[in-house]
Amino acid sequence: MARKQYRNLYPLSGCGCAQLFFLFLAFFLNGGIFEPSLCAQVKFEKETRIKRTDVPQSAVRMIDLLELDEKVRWFMEKSENGVSFEAKYKRQNRLHSIEFDSIGRFQDAEIDIREREVPEEARLQIHHHLKMEFDHHRLRKIQRQLTGPEEDIRRALVKEMIPPGLTVRYEIIVKGRSSGETHLYEYLFSDSGEIERRARIILRNTDHLIY
Repeated sequence: MARKQYRNLYPLSGCGCAQLFFLFLAFFLNGGIFEPSLCAQVKFEKETRIKRTDVPQSAVRMIDLLELDEKVRWFMEKSENGVSFEAKYKRQNRLHSIEFDSIGRFQDAEIDIREREVPEEARLQIHHHLKMEFDHHRLRKIQRQLTGPEEDIRRALVKEMIPPGLTVRYEIIVKGRSSGETHLYEYLFSDSGEIERRARIILRNTDHLIY
C-alpha cells in the first residue's frame, strides 16, 4: 500500500428580489451601509462573544476531542448567510478558527499564515488576479482554510499536518484601491490561486474585524 503523503500545516452569482430585500433589511437594522450595485457581492457580519454553554453540543464535543491546552473563545456570528458559531484559539502565535453552522455541524477550519507560506505558484496567481482588479492592493490577512471529514480535520489540527483528502483554500482580506476609491474585500482562492469568491466588506463605524 502506498504511503500517505502529508503536507505541513504551517509552511458570483446574481441575486433575486427576495435576497436583495433581506440584504437591505439586515443592513438597515444593523446600522450598516447598503449599496444596491454590490448585490450578493457584499459581506456583512457581526461577531458576539458567547459562553461555551450557549454553543451547540456537537460543536463543543469536536473541540473537546482536540484536547487543547490553549484557551478557547466562542463566538456567535450573524451574517447575510444566517447564524454560525466559531471557536478560536491561538497556537504558536497563530489564530485558529473552527466554524460550525447554526446547529453545530462542522463547516471549516482556518489558520492564520504568512504570505510566504502560500505556495509560490498560487501566490503569483493570486497577485495576478488582484493586479487586474486594483490599481494598488495590500494583503491584510491570510488564512489557510481546510474542509473535509471531521476526523481528518482533527488529525490536521492535532498533528499540524494536512492529511490527503482535505481541501485547501486561502481566505484573504485585501485592501484594494481602484478608480480613486479604497475598500476592504474578502477573497476565497483555490489551492492553485483561482478566485472562488469575492465580496466587499461593509463595516459600520463601530464595527471591526476580529482577528
